[in-house]
Amino acid sequence: MKVFPLMLLLTNILFISCKEDCTGTQKEIQSLMKDWYKKKISFPNATEILMDSTVMNSINTNTNNQSSNNFMVVHFFTADCDKCVNELLKIQSSLAKISKDANIDFKFIASAPTKIYVLDAIKKIKFPYPIYYEKHYYSFKTMNKLPLSDDLYNTMLINKSQEVVLFGAFYDNKKAERLFFKAIECGL
Repeated sequence: MKVFPLMLLLTNILFISCKEDCTGTQKEIQSLMKDWYKKKISFPNATEILMDSTVMNSINTNTNNQSSNNFMVVHFFTADCDKCVNELLKIQSSLAKISKDANIDFKFIASAPTKIYVLDAIKKIKFPYPIYYEKHYYSFKTMNKLPLSDDLYNTMLINKSQEVVLFGAFYDNKKAERLFFKAIECGL
């Protein structure tokens, strides 16, 4: 019978430790994000979904603006930029690490002068996820008042209420990756 109180005590210590860790993570994220933390994000209405049907994957890709899951990773890129298109390969390999039951949707938004650039990018890298081609160049960044030339704002984690939790290239930055996964784990 002496084992039960000890197990109960260890469980409480673990719970309190995890709760404090999540509180620390939230404070760190709020400090980094400043005014952007929990700011509502909008998506352009004038979009067209483009994909390479020969490599379609079953990962959670949201086909509307409202997430059915607790979180959505949104990545914006310009399809007429080779560096930006090649980032999709890094993202694709990072997404392989995420469990399909992780309760996360993914939304890829492409901007380009014409959709031919987006279709070429999809074919070139055989990108298996739907891409939302915004018909008005840079409309996603413009409507959300995101800096156009700052890549930091290209990838974000948003919650179910379409509020920004975190910006950053989780696929290319260890600190961003740690914060992304911790924010998801803690349900921030």
